Amino acid sequence: MKLTDLNPVWTTPLGGREPNGVRILVIDCPCLRGHRRRIPLGQPGMSSFTDGDTGVYVWQCSSYDLASMTLYPSLDFGCWHGHMKNGATIRVGGTEPVKPS
Repeated sequence: MKLTDLNPVWTTPLGGREPNGVRILVIDCPCLRGHRRRIPLGQPGMSSFTDGDTGVYVWQCSSYDLASMTLYPSLDFGCWHGHMKNGATIRVGGTEPVKPS
């Protein structure tokens, strides 16, 4: 499934809880059960880290281009675990849900 199919929007940190310099990507969860997920992203090329002040984990991203974005490491939302590579989701251990048209 393409990342662009998950209704992505960029948002700002809530109440300053995310570290400065971090962009927040909000997407429909790839499990397709109707909820949204917030993904804090560092600047392209920056390593993943946990912010010491906020405790927020920040994913490494290849770019801010949704069509080609790769995140590291994998995302584990509980209901869905997988990777985002080259602008697409890749589920670990199973097939992707099919988004209704």
